[in-house]
Amino acid sequence: MRNQQRAWGEEALGQKAVPLPPVLTETQRQENFMREAVEQYSDPGKDPMRVDLGLKHALELGLFYLKQQRLDDADRFFLDLRDNRNKVEAYRTLGLLGHAIVLGLENQPVESNRAFMDLLGDKARAGKPPDRLPFLLNQAPLRYEIARALDYNRINLPGGQSLPPTLEALRKPAEWWTAPEGGLRRGAQNRKLGKTS
Repeated sequence: MRNQQRAWGEEALGQKAVPLPPVLTETQRQENFMREAVEQYSDPGKDPMRVDLGLKHALELGLFYLKQQRLDDADRFFLDLRDNRNKVEAYRTLGLLGHAIVLGLENQPVESNRAFMDLLGDKARAGKPPDRLPFLLNQAPLRYEIARALDYNRINLPGGQSLPPTLEALRKPAEWWTAPEGGLRRGAQNRKLGKTS
């Protein structure tokens, strides 16, 4: 009876029921927002500011997947960055770094170490680091994920193997941010700025 009334009501109005869009959670809305931002900057052209902004958006989305432990999504995203159709080297660098992280978190220590060393070895081959690598290595949330992956690698390496010294240094982010000899002194900083104590 009720279905007959609904059908009759729809016919009388000449309309059919319109399905409502799915309700998204806050996490899904955040992900969609970040994905749209990444897509918007997928082809930054030659503008270095757009490249930097696109890289920051891509970093944010990649970290989002890693924090959520969505390793399949993270790896798919990082591989897409590595193989980006617009050949943006900064995105490729993040893709290679992210893929190495995912391999470590998936307990593939040999493959992960090789991926890290291939990326870091690019510096020795080309005479300079891969595009934006120093910037990426100075991002604390990304350094945390790198250290976490390298911890997994260290623990899961086959018997008797250890991390190469380069990766061991990456595993300990505090060593990268050591204070100058003698430490930081407020007076010295003020003198640099032309102020007196």
